[in-house]
Amino acid sequence: MTPWEAVAQERLDDIVAIQRAAGVIGMFERIIARMWKINVDRFEPSEVGDTNRSLGITANENIRTLVVRESWNAANPAGLGVGVEVTAPSDSLLVEVGGVRLHVMKSAPSISLAEPRWDVDFRWAGESDVRAEAAAANTACLGAGLAVPGGLFEDELPGPGAAARLREVMLVWAGGSNSPFTGGWVGLPVLGERPWLAVQNIWWHKPGTMVRGSDESEGPDADMFSTRDMPSPLVSLKQRPRTAEQ
Repeated sequence: MTPWEAVAQERLDDIVAIQRAAGVIGMFERIIARMWKINVDRFEPSEVGDTNRSLGITANENIRTLVVRESWNAANPAGLGVGVEVTAPSDSLLVEVGGVRLHVMKSAPSISLAEPRWDVDFRWAGESDVRAEAAAANTACLGAGLAVPGGLFEDELPGPGAAARLREVMLVWAGGSNSPFTGGWVGLPVLGERPWLAVQNIWWHKPGTMVRGSDESEGPDADMFSTRDMPSPLVSLKQRPRTAEQ
């Protein structure tokens, strides 16, 4: 791992820790897990023409509605900490805490639950304005080093404090239409050949997994991300895999 890779990953680690402490990740894990199970249960491709794409669109709509409803409730059923602000500009969820702006998106439609192909499935120029602007904002923090041919900062580091200025993150969640289980990641998007500076897994559900606030219970053989083998771990700047603990 290069010095810059380490700095970018440390910044992401700090962001994830802030999001966890504020209850943001726990809220999304619980709501996404619940809504995906409900939507998969009612998925009817043969009867009503459902598709993997329409399934994801419906789930995203449900998730946005419930996150806004819970976070705006004075009783705070979302369990969010002080200072967390949840809005939905242009029908896109935005969570702000500690100076960081977190956006939410589903990975590419699929039949089975799988980790996204980080360097293939995401091209911000063809995405929504919100995502493209988030990637552009992070890129601007890092300066001209991103334009170095062949990679990111292979010959020089960005200016002092550049990583600390990275404030735009994406929560990417995945789910397949043949399964009620989901996975979630947080990453730092940027423009360029490689769309992510760093990515960290934040949950991975399989049979027996317990999600706080759900009706499921954790059995003795619960399959958790931190205890299972992961054949295709997470990416970093130079596409060297990295497995992040939950």
